[in-house]
Amino acid sequence: MNGQIQPEERATCYYVDVTISNQPLLEILSEYPKKFIMFHAPRGSGKSTRVIALMEQLNKMDYVCLYATIQSIDVDHTNINQFWHEFGRELSITNWAERNAVNLNTTNDVTDWLSIDNKEFFGSDKVILIVDDFDKLYSAPTTLRDEILGVLRALKPQCGTTSCLWGFIAVGPCSILKLTQQSASPFNISDAFLAQSFTEEQVINLFGEFFKDKFLGNWDQRIAEDIYERTSGHAGLVCFCGKQIQQQIERGEIEFTTYDRWIEFAAKELPLTLQTQ
Repeated sequence: MNGQIQPEERATCYYVDVTISNQPLLEILSEYPKKFIMFHAPRGSGKSTRVIALMEQLNKMDYVCLYATIQSIDVDHTNINQFWHEFGRELSITNWAERNAVNLNTTNDVTDWLSIDNKEFFGSDKVILIVDDFDKLYSAPTTLRDEILGVLRALKPQCGTTSCLWGFIAVGPCSILKLTQQSASPFNISDAFLAQSFTEEQVINLFGEFFKDKFLGNWDQRIAEDIYERTSGHAGLVCFCGKQIQQQIERGEIEFTTYDRWIEFAAKELPLTLQTQ
C-alpha cells in the first residue's frame, strides 16, 4: 500500500527480509533454462519489493536481470509493433536510464535482441526477463494478447541455446493465472509461484525493531500478534498498521505501546483511516 522498497531506502525504513522466502524460486530458476514463472500475490502485498530482492539475489549468482513494467503501455489502443516499441523504451529507461538503449519495433527485433549473437550486449548468456503488471495483458484485445504470448512461447525453446534468455518471470495479482488458459500461453500452472505473506514471527520482529528504535522497549507484543491476526500477514496492510502507529507516537501518544490503546484505535479509528486510502 506504500509502494516498493528500493535498496537505497532500506536504511531509512522498517522492512521484512524476504530473501529466505525467495529461495524456492531461486532454485527453480537456476535448475535449468526455459522456466517461465508466474509470480503472483494479492495487490499491495509487496510483490515488487520481493522482485527487487530476487533480482539482487540472481545478480549475485551471475544472472542478468532485466525489469520492466507494462503498466503505462496502452494495450487497448496499440498494435503488436507499437507494443514492442513501448516495451523496449520501458526496458531502456528502467535498466539503462535512457530511452533508446533497446530499440524494438517488430517481433523479429525481440528475437534478434535476445539472440545468443547479442551476448556481448548483455555481458551474459543467462538473461532473466521480469515483467511487472503482467495482468494488464488479460484486458488487452484478444489478437494483441495472443500475439504477445505467442512470441514468448516461441522464445521458450530457445532459452539456454540460441537465445541469451534463460528464463521469464511474469509478475502480477492472482488474475495472471488466467493467462495459462490461453492456447498461445507459454506458462504452465505448475510453474506459478505465490509470494508468501509475512509470518507471525516476522511481524513480531518487525514491530519489535520499530519500538526498540523509538526507545519504547516496554511495548506489548500482543499488538503485533493482533496486527498479524487482522491482516493475515498481508505486507501492505501490516505496513499500513505500522504507519498509523508511527504517526500516533510522533504526535505524542506514547500510550500506543499498550495493547488496550491499540485495540481501541483498531476498532474505532483504523477502519475509517483505511477507507480514505
